[in-house]
Amino acid sequence: MLATTIANWTTAALLAWPFRIRRHIVDQWQFVLALIVAGVAMVGILVALSAILRMSQVFGVFAISSEVAFTTLTALTAYSTLLLWFHVPEALQLRRYAMKWARRAWIG
Repeated sequence: MLATTIANWTTAALLAWPFRIRRHIVDQWQFVLALIVAGVAMVGILVALSAILRMSQVFGVFAISSEVAFTTLTALTAYSTLLLWFHVPEALQLRRYAMKWARRAWIG
């Protein structure tokens, strides 16, 4: 699962690279650095939570489905937070879309 995740994020970064070609090379390296840092943090959280929750599984605290959901949501939150912290334009745009959708859903 870890290898698949790393391969998918590498593919996403390689596919996103040409869209940033109009920018200066420094921006491209900042983009790559942001993806690497966020990816490493996400993988670290996935590994740590997997080990912690596997230990709790011995005692029957969590079911497997809740473990997967909790671990995935936590890692995704950390990843997206780091991308927003690095001011990755695509992440900022996605946040704007999400906020617009949330306002429409809330207001009705």
